[in-house]
Amino acid sequence: MAFEFVNEYQSQVFASALDVWDSQEDAEAFMRTPHSLLNGQTPFEASLTKDGAAEVESILRSIFWGLPR
Repeated sequence: MAFEFVNEYQSQVFASALDVWDSQEDAEAFMRTPHSLLNGQTPFEASLTKDGAAEVESILRSIFWGLPR
């Protein structure tokens, strides 16, 4: 099932997730899975706001570069 983005923050975060995993399926799984660094929210939920999207982008950068969080 494809995402319906509510705002530009969500679409940008999803584009970043696609860059990290290079797989639509894996990016969608990341976006739908609650994350402990987001207080149990999914990245999709967190990226409803500018600050939440920035936090998800930070997580994605850490994953991409293999940095601890």
